[in-house]
Amino acid sequence: MQFQVPQFLDVEDKIVGPLSVKQVLYLAGGVGGAYAVWRMIPWGIVAWIPAAAIAGFGAGLAFYRYNNKPAIELLQAAFNYVVKGRLYVWRKKEKPQSVEVDLSNLLSTKHAKNIPGAAARGIADLSWKMDLKHLEESAEEADTGEQF
Repeated sequence: MQFQVPQFLDVEDKIVGPLSVKQVLYLAGGVGGAYAVWRMIPWGIVAWIPAAAIAGFGAGLAFYRYNNKPAIELLQAAFNYVVKGRLYVWRKKEKPQSVEVDLSNLLSTKHAKNIPGAAARGIADLSWKMDLKHLEESAEEADTGEQF
């Protein structure tokens, strides 16, 4: 048995030419609000300014997209940012003032003394760095045990 899988679920249906239901409602609201303001204000030329602003707001809601998101989502995000509280949490991580180093378990580098010249110094330095890395890892394990 085969089933048809719906595709393009994020594309809104177009009802009036290239306009979706939301776009038609935003435009109708903007035009209706502009007409109401134009009828309420008795001075003709003064009424055009708020009426044009309301109609432009409705057109912006219908057509404007920022980062591929509709303008209504931008307005919702801005409103939530202004209205809701924000919580900033910062915890200073305390560093230990002194670190005790146990040198008793360090590996001996006496085998490097039998090799002549620069190779001996290189092996001794490498051995010392490996021992320090081992100590740093054990110190980090001790630090991570107490996070809170």
